[in-house]
Amino acid sequence: MSRITNAFKNKPIFMPYFPLGYPDLDTSIDVIEALAENGADLIEVGLSFSDPLADGPVIQHATQIALEKGITVKKSLEAVKELRARGVDIPLILMGYYNPMLAYGLEKFVRDAVEAGADGFIVPDLPMEESEEFETILNGGRVDGDGFRYATNATQPPPSYRDHQFSKNISFSCYLLVSIRFGVSIRASHYSTTEPTRPTNCFCYFMFTCHQCSR
Repeated sequence: MSRITNAFKNKPIFMPYFPLGYPDLDTSIDVIEALAENGADLIEVGLSFSDPLADGPVIQHATQIALEKGITVKKSLEAVKELRARGVDIPLILMGYYNPMLAYGLEKFVRDAVEAGADGFIVPDLPMEESEEFETILNGGRVDGDGFRYATNATQPPPSYRDHQFSKNISFSCYLLVSIRFGVSIRASHYSTTEPTRPTNCFCYFMFTCHQCSR
């Protein structure tokens, strides 16, 4: 059983995010180690990028500082290796954008990530329909039938023709990116596994559709 599978087994989990290199590389390694020692079940390890379009102003600011301090993909992978050397044994998921991975070289990136001790990836700007190359490389790294994990991002309700493909591509979680504007309020009581009316409650329809095609 992989570390990720074990972390999600029959329980809610604490899954914090922290970008490597903020406020500097050494401090960020210490922070991630402290999170692991104080209850984190899984950690999203941020890989900084100059155009983090899926992130808000706080993370944008932090990753910009990390870049100004000289963080790179190579240094980030070395930091993951250092965390493993310090005894951090919970899942570490590399969360970053696709362009730096391409620039590094996808096969080399995955190979170096494996060697460093990463457990999976979250790639916010990699559409499901364009993820075949990345997933093929990941699937080539399977160990004992339990390979790397890649989180699919759902940015809109998948239409019916995408349902099967959507569910097939979800390997450990589905990231739901939601933007709420113009005073729209969401109440927990609104969500149901019974299909809501799409025009009157688009958010609930979104939740219902993601739930249905990821079952």
